[in-house]
Amino acid sequence: MPASTQAAPANGPALTSTKVNKVLKPSPATSIQAFDTQIIIGSKDEALRKAASLFDSAAASIEKNQERSELYWLNALKIRQDNWRLLPSPLPPGSFVGKGGDRTAKDLLISYGLEESPLLFRRRALASLSDYQGDGTDEIAFPNRQHTRIQISLRTTLPNGQESVSTNTYEPHTEQASSVKKELARAQTEIIDQEIFSHLVKEATALPTILPRVSERSIAVDAGEGIELKFELLKDEDLPLLPVSPICDIIYHGLHILLLRKHGFHKSERLNMATIPGSIPYSPPILLPIIDFLQYNLFCEKLEAELSKAARGIRAVGIPAVVTFNGVGETGEELVQIISEPQGHPISGEAILTIDER
Repeated sequence: MPASTQAAPANGPALTSTKVNKVLKPSPATSIQAFDTQIIIGSKDEALRKAASLFDSAAASIEKNQERSELYWLNALKIRQDNWRLLPSPLPPGSFVGKGGDRTAKDLLISYGLEESPLLFRRRALASLSDYQGDGTDEIAFPNRQHTRIQISLRTTLPNGQESVSTNTYEPHTEQASSVKKELARAQTEIIDQEIFSHLVKEATALPTILPRVSERSIAVDAGEGIELKFELLKDEDLPLLPVSPICDIIYHGLHILLLRKHGFHKSERLNMATIPGSIPYSPPILLPIIDFLQYNLFCEKLEAELSKAARGIRAVGIPAVVTFNGVGETGEELVQIISEPQGHPISGEAILTIDER
C-alpha cells in the first residue's frame, strides 16, 4: 500500500481543518465621532446644570425661610420690649396631641386691647405675627380689624341762622409700608374708639332730658342752644373734608381719659369687692361730662359777651370799665386730674368787671 494512502476511520466523518474570518465594522468618520461626543457632553452638561439649579433654588429657599424666621422672632422681641402682651396661639379646632406630644407654642398672638375692656373688644383686639416677607403691613395680621375710628363734628348755629361745622384732627391711614409698632398702635386706637362709641350709644339712649338721634354708626346730640354734637364711626375713605376745631380735639382726647377713668373705677371695684349684691353698680359716665363741658363753654361765651356789652355801655358814659375773664381757673394738670377722678368737682373760672378801677 502506498504511504500517501490513509484509511478513513471506520466510525465517524473525516476531520477537516476550517479557517474563520472575523468581519470588522468599519470605523466611523471623524466628524461623526465628534458629533456623538458633543451630544454626550451636552447631555451631561444639561443634567449638571439642572442639578445645580435645583441646589441653588433649595439653598435660596432655605435662606429665605431662615430670614423669615429671624424676622418673626425679631418682631416678637420688639413687641415684647414695647410692653405689648404676647399670648400662645391655641391649637386649631379638632387638633389632637397624644401623650408625650410637643405642646410648645409654635405661633404667638398679640393682645392690643385694654385690660378692662369688655370681652367682645378684647377678642377683637388680637393680632398674629406673620412670617410672610413682604412690606411692613404683611408682617402682622389683624383678622378682626374693622378700620373704623371716631370722628367728632360740632355744628354751631348762630342767631342769624349761619351754620359752621368743624371736626377733630384725623390722620388718615396711608397704604405705605409701616412698622409693626405703628400698625399695632393704630389698631389699638381703632379698637378703643369702637369701645368708646359703644359706651356713647348706651349712655345717649339713657339721657333723661336730651333726645339723641342714634343709628348704627352715628350719634347726634343737641348739647346746647344752637350746638349739635355728632359722633360717627367712619373709615378713611368716608371722611368728609371739614375744618378742624380745637374743641373737637379736646373732646376726642377727653373721651379717652374718661374711658380710662371708667376702666380704673371698675378695676378698683372688682378688686375691693365692695359692691352690694343685688344693687346696680355705679359706672362713671363718658358722654355726660362732654355735654357738661360744651354747656359750660356756651355759658362762658354768653357771660363774657354780656359783661363786655355792659363794660362798653359804662365806658360810653365816660366811666372806665374793664372785663377780666378766665373760664378755666385750673392748670392743665389739675384739669386732667378732675377729669380722671370718678366723682371730681366741677371746673371753675373767674369773671371780673372792674368799674372805675374798683
